[in-house]
Amino acid sequence: MELLKNKPLREVAKSLLKIGYDARFMLEKNMLFNPSSNKKYSDTDCILMAYNTYDKKECPNNVDCILYLIKCIDGTKGSLLFSKKKHSNTQHENFMQQLLMDFKA
Repeated sequence: MELLKNKPLREVAKSLLKIGYDARFMLEKNMLFNPSSNKKYSDTDCILMAYNTYDKKECPNNVDCILYLIKCIDGTKGSLLFSKKKHSNTQHENFMQQLLMDFKA
């Protein structure tokens, strides 16, 4: 998705809201969780639409991060900001690995 390329993370975050990516997902117990709707999604309920990496200067806690844009089967669209440091968590890694395997750029 061209929106993610060569733009600061803050600018991308604002642009995402304008195109309907308004959910702020979290990973919880190997499920994608939308805190605003209290819904949980498995990896088979989600499609990875795009992703981009950012260096630590742009990310929270000064840690390199990855921004994933995800669309769920119920039409919910949102983002997941994932610290590369947290990739050591096997459950999170497995969930995202499944989405990445199915990703078609």
